[in-house]
Amino acid sequence: YLARGIVDKLEVVNKKWVRVKLTPGNATDSSGVLWFNIGSVDSFERNLENVQTDMNIEPVNFVPVIYRSELEASSLTGLLPTLLIIGFLVYMMRRSSEMMGGGRGGRRGGGLFGGVMQSTAKLINANEINVGFKDVAGCEEAKIEIMEFVNFLKNPQQYIDLGAKIPKGAMLTGPPGTGKTLLAKATAGEANVPFITVSGSEFLEMFVGVGPSRVRDMFAMARKNAPCILFIDEIDAVGRKRGGKSFGGHSEQENTLNQLLVEMDGFNTTT
Repeated sequence: YLARGIVDKLEVVNKKWVRVKLTPGNATDSSGVLWFNIGSVDSFERNLENVQTDMNIEPVNFVPVIYRSELEASSLTGLLPTLLIIGFLVYMMRRSSEMMGGGRGGRRGGGLFGGVMQSTAKLINANEINVGFKDVAGCEEAKIEIMEFVNFLKNPQQYIDLGAKIPKGAMLTGPPGTGKTLLAKATAGEANVPFITVSGSEFLEMFVGVGPSRVRDMFAMARKNAPCILFIDEIDAVGRKRGGKSFGGHSEQENTLNQLLVEMDGFNTTT
């Protein structure tokens, strides 16, 4: 093509490829463009100059060479995982914002981790509880002890007039399958109050601060639906001895336990 004088210009792309643009009317196809690869730019320039010199072409009439940098398909392939991750994060942020009520109108505002920080406690309304003490076989001593909670929830003013204070809670202990959860649910059914249940293991997540935030959110739910019964199943997941082997005494489990104690018996508590 060079010997026939039909090369309009040469474009070196990314120092690896040469795009040959033929003069109008001499194209071999509709595009009028040919491609070939080169080993190095210096070698290409030297060979091109030698060929044109051997053809007795004056330097002023040499075929113009243009250098370009273009984005290759391989580069796009390398960027694809990053683009997918960014797209997923944007999607999650928008979805979280919608679930939280559109941002400022939600319970905690929008954000990628807004839903993670919320409590996973489940609220069961009083009219949905159809379990009573008659449905709990055995546990007679436990039922007698826990009747104090039922009487206070049914007749709170009577206890207030006498200056009595309801206990902060009750610890139901025993092997699995002995009826602890059923007894707690039966207590809510007998008192005809909402029942909020959550597992202690749900307070411990990989993100720092999730546990205390969920505890605060859980007690806010309980106060909103007061009077009610808040049942924390498997509380030993967070209710361990403080100041143990955790570095500096500030592990996520310990922070969650501290927040739980503050909500139950802090200065500003009405629980």
